[in-house]
Amino acid sequence: MNEVKAPLITEHLNKKICIVDNNYSWLQQLPLDENFSITSMFNEKGEIIQWYIDITCENGIENGEPYMLDLFLDIVVLQTGEIIEKDKDELEEALQNNLITKSQYELAYRTFHHVLKQLHEGTFKYFDLSLKHRDYLLDKIREYNML
Repeated sequence: MNEVKAPLITEHLNKKICIVDNNYSWLQQLPLDENFSITSMFNEKGEIIQWYIDITCENGIENGEPYMLDLFLDIVVLQTGEIIEKDKDELEEALQNNLITKSQYELAYRTFHHVLKQLHEGTFKYFDLSLKHRDYLLDKIREYNML
């Protein structure tokens, strides 16, 4: 984000966190063999602000474009390592309103707990990959701009 009209501030755990501002960047990863996506948010210095993990029914590619089918549950991991569980109420409402099936509801919670377990054990590999992927993409952009 080169230039924004105004910063976007969110609040987690009574902390105000700027997630959008000039020269901030986001990287979204949608692993094809997983039921979640990860949005890594970086400040203008390239430092991680937070990771936002969406639990999904499916990640895929259609007509060359990546997509995900969201299952409402989310996990936010702050740069401090603090973990925030979000939107359990939205998942319950989706089930009650027949927006999702019972099997999708169960998939959401299975995935949610699996990701939380990996986060607590320090085995969630996608945080390291987000840093590597961002560096890779920035190198490609620099190469392209030098051509």
